[in-house]
Amino acid sequence: MYWRIKKLRPKVSDADFSLDDDGTGSGPVISRWESSETQPTDEEIASVDDSKPTWFIAKEAIKKLESQETPRRLAEALPDDAGGSAEGRAWLKANRDKIITERAKL
Repeated sequence: MYWRIKKLRPKVSDADFSLDDDGTGSGPVISRWESSETQPTDEEIASVDDSKPTWFIAKEAIKKLESQETPRRLAEALPDDAGGSAEGRAWLKANRDKIITERAKL
């Protein structure tokens, strides 16, 4: 529901509204709306695709890719005479290329 509201009212900040579960089993409801923007109706909210925006998915992917660059992986990417390997360098380059691809989506 959060993403649907953000898509309907992109100028509304997170501080302008709250979502809570009303205990009926129907999911979250708007419990507080303090924006000058008109509060969206249930029908408006239901009509919006609630998938995460591309930029959010890209940021999640970048975080996951960057977390794979552990000290061990970086050590494997060192020159051969420092204990690294061609495979380690190739992996690091491929991972960095994936990060560049995701950042281009932002």
